[in-house]
Amino acid sequence: MSGSDVCGRGAYGCPSYWAGHTAHAIQFRLTSEYLENFPERCRSVELEDLGEGHFRTLIDGRSLRGWNHSPEQVTEFSRESRRGLVQYVPFSGVLMCARLDESGRVFGRTLIYPFWEGGETPETTDGLSRGVDRRLLLSGADGNNRKCDTDAPGHGATGGVAPGDLPAGDFSGKDFVRVTFGSWFAGQLEVRFPGGVALKAHHCDRRYLPIFTREAAGDEVYYHLGTGLLVRGTGEHRKFLSVSWEELDECPTSASRNQ
Repeated sequence: MSGSDVCGRGAYGCPSYWAGHTAHAIQFRLTSEYLENFPERCRSVELEDLGEGHFRTLIDGRSLRGWNHSPEQVTEFSRESRRGLVQYVPFSGVLMCARLDESGRVFGRTLIYPFWEGGETPETTDGLSRGVDRRLLLSGADGNNRKCDTDAPGHGATGGVAPGDLPAGDFSGKDFVRVTFGSWFAGQLEVRFPGGVALKAHHCDRRYLPIFTREAAGDEVYYHLGTGLLVRGTGEHRKFLSVSWEELDECPTSASRNQ
């Protein structure tokens, strides 16, 4: 594994923000927001401390190795992971450790930004796991009301499309139309179709649209005519987003999360 040289952290900490080193404050904030709003895409993991900052873990059944410049923090995370307190967040490939108060409620987190073997950020598979236990979300979050359950376009990740009806296979079929994204403004995302057609996509929880487009950077995205879903990725890494072409009111569950 490259990137495993111990850095000179010195009295003021490591100056590097590369993977395996220090996490930037903005990265910490965005990762925390991702975990709070998309716990179903994150995973509770257990770390095996291999020494000198190296560790091994399982994510969706895959054995993966990583490294961080702080062997002490890796050892601490390994210990806490056996209590179920460490979560993997695919937004930027980081590990977060929940901090509990005397009553067992989460009041904060610490973070490790690993370098993953092979240099690729591990992805999680939609529908393979229920994700992170809601009790490990921050105590200020509404843990009982976090997921829109409306079966209609523009709600949740799939708009109520049954798992067996989700688009599968490659993108060569006639039901898949390649799209690109334009501007994002006031909760609306411009989706551009072939022939110069551009439509405004809406979602009952405006956080879903920028998260999907941010994660899709570098991927081809398609609109599936049969289900009305935006689709990206292949195989176990396929992701979906249901959109509405008409403006939506926020669902009560979404509105409570965006306050």
